[in-house]
Amino acid sequence: MNTIKLCNPKTYAQSGYRRTNKTAQSPTAAKRSLAKAPAVRRQPHLLVHATLIVTIVFAFVSWGAELIRAQQTAMVLGHVRSTQITVGTGDSLWAIASAHPVDGVSTPELVDWLIDTNDLSGAALALGQSLTVPDASQQRLSCA
Repeated sequence: MNTIKLCNPKTYAQSGYRRTNKTAQSPTAAKRSLAKAPAVRRQPHLLVHATLIVTIVFAFVSWGAELIRAQQTAMVLGHVRSTQITVGTGDSLWAIASAHPVDGVSTPELVDWLIDTNDLSGAALALGQSLTVPDASQQRLSCA
């Protein structure tokens, strides 16, 4: 029967016994094999960075386009002629904005303009209230 004798680590080191690894490579061969290894770890980082950059660029382009659109709308609504109407039964800001369209301005933008121009606190209208609205008969103006 084989017995295993445990020894002191100092004794073990002094014995000169070294465990050998059968698959061990020389330092030069290890460096060569590492040099040939593909850089797999960098690819996910590259994809994340590229996605982040594309997202930031898209956000700035969208923000810039929205800013330009708001400036064009303000310019158009700043040059439009207006008239006074009286709020009737069943009238709403949306219906009034739809009935008095302005070329190049959407209905929600026109509703916002009506609220700002008439100093309204919200969308509620009172029967008989006087409102300033775009004059639909004078839409062909030159803003140049």
